Amino acid sequence: MHTPHSQLPTLVFVAKCHRAHATRRRGNATVQPAATKLLPFAPMRPAASLILFTTLAGAGFGALLWLGLELLQGAPPTRLDLVVAVLAAILGLLASVAHLGKPLRAWRAVTQWRSSWLS
Repeated sequence: MHTPHSQLPTLVFVAKCHRAHATRRRGNATVQPAATKLLPFAPMRPAASLILFTTLAGAGFGALLWLGLELLQGAPPTRLDLVVAVLAAILGLLASVAHLGKPLRAWRAVTQWRSSWLS
């Protein structure tokens, strides 16, 4: 009995996704298990630096926006809130530099910000 993907429990679906990428080599041919026929797509495996960049930068700049809106309302932000927001934004931007193709040359993206693709 075949169950559509939308009705599979999440853990079973993830397990089938993981098994689909477990290929074996026999001589010159690559043999894939039958579970690959169940998946219309390949599961994503994003880099950790990309996850940190999107999470920390978004949270940091969102918190700074929120603190700015509170300041306009007449409620000054606490020092701890401001430090946490700025720290999250800075760490997020540093994680974006780590996601470059050659992280050891990241200083070029920072110092040449007018012509860098990162800008």
